[in-house]
Amino acid sequence: MQIANNDSVKLEIANLYKLAFPCIQQALESEDTRNEIVAVQQRLLTYKEVLLHGNMLEDKELKQAFSALNQSEKGVVQGGNQNINDAIKQMDEIIERYSRKTKINKQAYQQV
Repeated sequence: MQIANNDSVKLEIANLYKLAFPCIQQALESEDTRNEIVAVQQRLLTYKEVLLHGNMLEDKELKQAFSALNQSEKGVVQGGNQNINDAIKQMDEIIERYSRKTKINKQAYQQV
């Protein structure tokens, strides 16, 4: 999935996926967009797991998991588990929706 050169798609994602967009904005510029979005999801899921077991962990471990996040991701997790769930779901939708669009565009280009 490469959408870095398509500003209208980035704008569409920014408007439709307000929670996920700040977390994946850099990934949208990448040559490896899909894998970078999945990496963001994994960091969010890891932090969520740490939160769920926070009462059994030391503060040091919670702080370490939090420090692994970038500023946008920190903003999402500070909103709680529902925010984390919603952001991950939005990223899943982005991957599904825009991976399909890219494949269609590549096929159309090859037929020309």
